Amino acid sequence: MNPFHLLATGGRFKRQTFFFFWAANTAQLVSVALLFPAMFDTGNTLVTMVALVYVLTTTWIFFASAAKRWHDTNRSAMYALIMFVPVVGVVVNLLLCLLLDGTSGPNRFGEAPV
Repeated sequence: MNPFHLLATGGRFKRQTFFFFWAANTAQLVSVALLFPAMFDTGNTLVTMVALVYVLTTTWIFFASAAKRWHDTNRSAMYALIMFVPVVGVVVNLLLCLLLDGTSGPNRFGEAPV
């Protein structure tokens, strides 16, 4: 798999793949926040910019994986925007992505994930 595929919102993810990427992304985000707490609370402009790029990249990976999961259910990636509702949106998105069945066979977003 092309590593840049993670950054693209096109394509489809099955539940297991979505859960793996969601769990791995959450684990690395929590690890960095625990190991380098000063990274998020500093007066140094360079460190703040690195932290901002890191958080934006991590947020995009969460969004892209959710978009692919919504595509697997034959729904638009716009459903993933619910994650921007604080706390509740993330929980609702996660639960729906894990509970809804994907479309068997091809749909308008591509072939069924392997």
